[in-house]
Amino acid sequence: MNMQPVTFDGKRAGIVWHIDISARKNAKSQTAQARVEAERAKMAKSQFLASMSHDLCTPINAILGFSDIIYHQSFGSVGNSKYLEYAGNICESGELLLDMVNDVLDLSKIEAGKARINETELSIAETLKCSLRQVTPLAER
Repeated sequence: MNMQPVTFDGKRAGIVWHIDISARKNAKSQTAQARVEAERAKMAKSQFLASMSHDLCTPINAILGFSDIIYHQSFGSVGNSKYLEYAGNICESGELLLDMVNDVLDLSKIEAGKARINETELSIAETLKCSLRQVTPLAER
């Protein structure tokens, strides 16, 4: 409700008007509720990722370990060089997958405010070689 004082016929008077702001109040309430629900969902996602990190990384590490054993022929000769190439590709792909999983887990740590920065050296040449091996079959198809 708003009021504006005026003079009418030489006398003090006022103009009063009412504006229904129910829709605005409802929208504000809905926005606040949506914000609370989004925060709850974000926390649930972070908790899920934290609990799943072991479940995701364990099988990937098994793939990496076994493919590395085959690639280095730790228990004897494989016999076919193509199998060695495949074992190397499996190992590389597993490392990429593990890196992606770790990136997702790092994002959830960042969102939770629990991230730490770890600087490491990176070989651009090796990264490019690995990337080319990953995309070349798709590009050839």
